[in-house]
Amino acid sequence: MNFEDALSRLRQTKEEEDAFAASIPQQREDWVSAIEGLYHEVEEAITESAQAPVPLPCKKGSANIDDGSLGKYVVPTLEISLYSEKLQFQPSGTMLVGAAGIVEMSLDRRGASKKVEFVRLVQDGKPSNVWTIRLSTGRRSAPTTQGNPEVVSRETIRNAILYLLG
Repeated sequence: MNFEDALSRLRQTKEEEDAFAASIPQQREDWVSAIEGLYHEVEEAITESAQAPVPLPCKKGSANIDDGSLGKYVVPTLEISLYSEKLQFQPSGTMLVGAAGIVEMSLDRRGASKKVEFVRLVQDGKPSNVWTIRLSTGRRSAPTTQGNPEVVSRETIRNAILYLLG
């Protein structure tokens, strides 16, 4: 390699870093929008039931996260009251291997070790609008079915809630 090649490589690296830095606000906005869309789908799945209270008692909040190269920013959180139980939703970051983000759903119970992870998939190297569900028993997590994780739908959301309540 000669000096000109080294400078060319450094310029290319700098341009890529600048392009990534410029895209950070859009990436954050996209993630927050995806979280809000998931919350809407969860609320719809619950209120679709004839037994669900309408309007659904919800407490919307926010949390600060440190998302690797996207930096620190605020994401929405959600708590849904189902009579005496409270479902809590806490997003984690987007800098994950094989996923474009995770939102964890758990019950506000002492000693509760079951959790459900809503995993946003990557398709063609970009975050998609497809979410899957993984169940966790505290020490390990596994897909909800053998082989492929289930894609989020109103039915799979209700089944995930039943998993936590069981």
